[in-house]
Amino acid sequence: MELDIPVFYRWQQELFEHGAVAFDRAGAGREDLAAQKLQKENAQLKARLASKDEVIAEIMTESC
Repeated sequence: MELDIPVFYRWQQELFEHGAVAFDRAGAGREDLAAQKLQKENAQLKARLASKDEVIAEIMTESC
């Protein structure tokens, strides 16, 4: 199977003119997933920290 040279150059021109849009959309999806993962991890860490704060508060009231 051979590719016509004019077809190749037309595809190349279209890629150069509009290719950034395709890559921007693909990257945005990954960034959204990464942001969601970080938000979930942040919420989990805050919950762990709150739990530890409660334990420390109980220990402090018992020792006084």
